Amino acid sequence: MQLRVTSPYQTTAEKFFGQLKAWQVDEVVDIRLHNTTQLDGFSKYPDIAYFCETICHAGYAHDTDFSPAPEPMKEYVHGEISWEEFSSDYRRAMEAKHAAKLFLERYGRFASVAVIGAATKQRRSHSEVLAELVEAAQQ
Repeated sequence: MQLRVTSPYQTTAEKFFGQLKAWQVDEVVDIRLHNTTQLDGFSKYPDIAYFCETICHAGYAHDTDFSPAPEPMKEYVHGEISWEEFSSDYRRAMEAKHAAKLFLERYGRFASVAVIGAATKQRRSHSEVLAELVEAAQQ
């Protein structure tokens, strides 16, 4: 399985879905904790599921089993904790629930998977950490 990480924030729908098409993604796994607010724009549910299917011919899953806990995410977004603290906390939580194995059980049958996180130009995303764990489990 080819695993890619992306974010719909601070980009256009054209660039976002163009990237998914270029990667020939057949499944999009959204691991954002919340995906239904108006602030999510073109990436809010259920619109994003429709766009993934129509534009990219890919499936869509919102899987909060891989989302961060709300409090650390809030602290990171508001600058109360560093990326290092947040990513370490998230990594420990994912390792404790064997997230890499679970991810591969659910999505390992797909050739190309894109994981959607909440990265912006100012902050990194937990999706990077999950991708590292999954890639290590595949080796």
